[in-house]
Amino acid sequence: MVNSSKALDPRFWKKWKEAGALGWVGVPSRCNRAIFTHGEPIAALEARMGPAETWVRLIAKRAKAKLDWHYSGGVAHVLHLGDADSRERVVTAMRELEGRLQGRLMQIYEPGDPGLFRNGVTQAPKGAIASWMDPVTGQAVYAVA
Repeated sequence: MVNSSKALDPRFWKKWKEAGALGWVGVPSRCNRAIFTHGEPIAALEARMGPAETWVRLIAKRAKAKLDWHYSGGVAHVLHLGDADSRERVVTAMRELEGRLQGRLMQIYEPGDPGLFRNGVTQAPKGAIASWMDPVTGQAVYAVA
């Protein structure tokens, strides 16, 4: 069993990769806490970690925008921190570069959509034990015990 605090530390993964144990995995980048906490959902991706990271960085560079992503319910949840002009540049870049994503762009959220669950940010229903993405609406759905 791995200590969860170590699993979130990029230095932990780097040591394993340097030892040859994770040759197939990229070293995860540290989560940008400002974007995680204050960013707004902009897209949902069906993609593995490496391709999601590469594509989100490509979009951020093309759009000159602040983006980050995390998994929520098995879906790569992309967040944007910026103004309406920045958001429009991101959406344009996503549409132009969708073919470069090794995976699938599931949804581009409308401004104000709550997107998927973010621990410590999203208000979940009392007693919620799980969350996943509704394939029709793209919004978080909760199982309550």
